[in-house]
Amino acid sequence: MHSVVTGPVASHGTLLLHGAGGAPAANFPFQAELPGRVVAPYYPGTGPVPVAPSVDVDSLVANALSAADDAGLATVDVVGYSLGAAVAVRLAARRPDRVRRLVLATGFAQASPSLRMACATWLSLLERAGDVEQARAVGRFLAWVSSSEQHWQRAGLDPDEVASLIAADIPPGTAALVDLIRRLDVRPDLGQVRAPTVIIVPTGDRLVHPAHAEQLAAGIAGARRVEVRAGHNLGWEAPDEFRTAIAEHLAGTG
Repeated sequence: MHSVVTGPVASHGTLLLHGAGGAPAANFPFQAELPGRVVAPYYPGTGPVPVAPSVDVDSLVANALSAADDAGLATVDVVGYSLGAAVAVRLAARRPDRVRRLVLATGFAQASPSLRMACATWLSLLERAGDVEQARAVGRFLAWVSSSEQHWQRAGLDPDEVASLIAADIPPGTAALVDLIRRLDVRPDLGQVRAPTVIIVPTGDRLVHPAHAEQLAAGIAGARRVEVRAGHNLGWEAPDEFRTAIAEHLAGTG
C-alpha cells in the first residue's frame, strides 16, 4: 500500500481516509502535527496508486486495513473525510476489534439528491476535461462547491487562480470515486458502530449539506456533533479547528 506515514512505530495509531478527488496532504495538511503513528493511504488512481478496474466501499476498507497492517497498527482511531467518512463507517462496523475511536468529517451515509446532482455535474465536467479550458471548468466547479462564501470574503483569493491550481492536479481516479459517492449506501452499518464517534460538520458546506450529518448522528449511538464555520474543504479553510476537533476526540477530552 502507498501511504503517507508519520510518527514513531507503535501498535496503535490513527488512520486518515481522504475524500474523492483529494489526497492525504490536501485533506489532512496537519498530519505531521497529530500525535503518535499516523497512516494516510492513497485511494486507487490517486497519488502514486494506479487506477483500479473498479472501486467500491469494501475494496477501500480492505486497502485501509492493509495500510494499517503495513504500518504495524493492530488497532486504530479512524478519521474519515467526505467519501472517507463512509469508508470509515463501514470499517468501524465490520471490524470493531480494530477501531477504537471514530471521526467523521463532512460525511454522509448515502448521498442526498442534491449531492447526487453535484456528482453528476462533476462527472460531466471530468468527461470533457481533456484540454486546459475544460479542466479549468472542473477547477471552478470544485473551488465553488468546496468552499464557503465567508472564506472567499475573508481570504481575498483570486477564484481563477484557485481554479487553475485545482485543474492542474486532478487525480486520474477521481471519476470512479465520484461515481462511488452516487452509489454507496452505508446506512445499514450505522447501527453496528460501537466506537465513540464525533461528527464534524462544516456549517457552510455546499457539496455535502450539513443535513447529511443528521442521518449519521441518528444512526450511531452516542455520536456527538461538532460544528465548524467553514465550507467542505476543512483542511483548507479551517485546518486548526479541524485538527483540534480530531485531537480532542482521540484524546478523549472533546
